[in-house]
Amino acid sequence: AEPERWKEWNSLFEEMNPTSFTSQKLYLINPVRRKYLLKQVVQASEAKNSAAPKPVMRSKPKMN
Repeated sequence: AEPERWKEWNSLFEEMNPTSFTSQKLYLINPVRRKYLLKQVVQASEAKNSAAPKPVMRSKPKMN
Protein backbone atom coordinates (compact mmCIF):
# COMPACT_ATOMS: atom_id res chain seq x y z
CA ALA A 1 0.00 0.00 0.00
CA GLU A 2 3.03 2.31 0.42
CA PRO A 3 5.48 1.51 -2.40
CA GLU A 4 7.85 4.43 -1.72
CA ARG A 5 8.28 3.46 1.91
CA TRP A 6 8.71 -0.19 0.93
CA LYS A 7 11.48 0.64 -1.57
CA GLU A 8 13.29 2.84 0.95
CA TRP A 9 13.06 0.34 3.82
CA ASN A 10 13.92 -2.62 1.58
CA SER A 11 17.12 -0.98 0.32
CA LEU A 12 18.13 -0.04 3.88
CA PHE A 13 17.36 -3.54 5.15
CA GLU A 14 19.53 -5.11 2.46
CA GLU A 15 22.44 -2.79 3.29
CA MET A 16 22.54 -3.32 7.05
CA ASN A 17 22.18 -5.95 9.71
CA PRO A 18 18.49 -6.81 10.44
CA THR A 19 18.99 -5.99 14.13
CA SER A 20 20.42 -2.58 13.29
CA PHE A 21 17.55 -1.88 10.91
CA THR A 22 14.98 -2.83 13.55
CA SER A 23 16.70 -0.68 16.18
CA GLN A 24 16.88 2.28 13.81
CA LYS A 25 13.25 2.03 12.61
CA LEU A 26 11.62 0.71 15.79
CA TYR A 27 9.29 3.66 16.39
CA LEU A 28 8.26 3.69 12.73
CA ILE A 29 7.77 -0.06 12.34
CA ASN A 30 5.19 -0.52 15.10
CA PRO A 31 2.56 1.94 13.75
CA VAL A 32 2.96 0.50 10.24
CA ARG A 33 2.73 -3.05 11.60
CA ARG A 34 -0.51 -2.19 13.42
CA LYS A 35 -1.95 -0.56 10.29
CA TYR A 36 -1.47 -3.71 8.17
CA LEU A 37 -2.56 -6.63 10.34
CA LEU A 38 -2.03 -10.25 9.34
CA LYS A 39 -5.07 -12.26 8.35
CA GLN A 40 -6.72 -14.76 10.71
CA VAL A 41 -5.20 -17.72 8.80
CA VAL A 42 -1.99 -17.37 10.84
CA GLN A 43 -3.90 -17.65 14.12
CA ALA A 44 -5.69 -20.80 12.91
CA SER A 45 -2.36 -22.54 12.33
CA GLU A 46 -1.26 -21.56 15.83
CA ALA A 47 -4.42 -23.14 17.23
CA LYS A 48 -3.53 -26.45 15.56
CA ASN A 49 -0.09 -26.37 17.18
CA SER A 50 -1.50 -25.64 20.64
CA ALA A 51 -3.72 -28.76 20.52
CA ALA A 52 -0.69 -31.06 20.32
CA PRO A 53 -0.08 -33.24 23.40
CA LYS A 54 2.56 -32.10 25.85
CA PRO A 55 5.76 -34.15 26.13
CA VAL A 56 6.03 -36.51 29.09
CA MET A 57 8.84 -35.72 31.52
CA ARG A 58 10.56 -38.81 32.91
CA SER A 59 13.24 -39.01 35.55
CA LYS A 60 16.69 -40.30 34.67
CA PRO A 61 17.61 -43.79 35.89
CA LYS A 62 20.09 -43.76 38.77
CA MET A 63 23.57 -45.00 38.00
CA ASN A 64 25.09 -47.31 40.66
